[in-house]
Amino acid sequence: PRDWSSDVCSSDLLKGGQMIRLAEVSMIYRLAETGRNQPIRVAVVTGDDLEHDAVLKPCGWNELTKKSIIKELISSVVAGLVGVPVCEPFIVPHPDGLISGIEDHGLRQKLNECIWPGFASKDAGKQWSIRPTDHEITPENSAVALSVFAFDAFVQNPDRRKQNPNLLVKGHEFRAIDHELAFSSLDLLPFLRIHNPWQPGGMTWLTTGQEENVLFSGQLSTKSYHLVA
Repeated sequence: PRDWSSDVCSSDLLKGGQMIRLAEVSMIYRLAETGRNQPIRVAVVTGDDLEHDAVLKPCGWNELTKKSIIKELISSVVAGLVGVPVCEPFIVPHPDGLISGIEDHGLRQKLNECIWPGFASKDAGKQWSIRPTDHEITPENSAVALSVFAFDAFVQNPDRRKQNPNLLVKGHEFRAIDHELAFSSLDLLPFLRIHNPWQPGGMTWLTTGQEENVLFSGQLSTKSYHLVA
């Protein structure tokens, strides 16, 4: 596994070959303000007895399926192995006692109907924000931008677009988030599947049309990088 202490990647995921940690929900705060599936803001406790703010996505919550959760988990592992900056992921078991204490009947019933374990990611913190459309790629962050773009191509993630960048920024740093739509060719009929990213033309879908990657649009496209075969 990659040494996560490298300058390219600031996440602490998989340091020293560590696998995804189990984390138990200690508090349920509220629904997230943004996101297509409006995940749940919670606090979780890991095996070292430390508490972390996190964003929880259980299977069956809104449009999240078993496949969505598996995609999030696999994408996090791949990101960790190749050094792409992401927020630390957690595997979250059913929070039995907490759900029964929720006053909102609709929310309580919805959570009870979810399938566990769920996926959660550590909250990056208030100093991080969603990447604005005018955020520039600079010499300081071009290596990270390229790594995220290449990662999206490899895991076939169409969900990092202008309308929905799914990218946190803090100065020159990036964190890639939300990968439940990765491995998109698995959701299409065989004759509609896109090329593998290592085949000629396999990355063109990230550079044109509605699925144009936000890092390519007006940014990497103007640099002297040979991105598309």
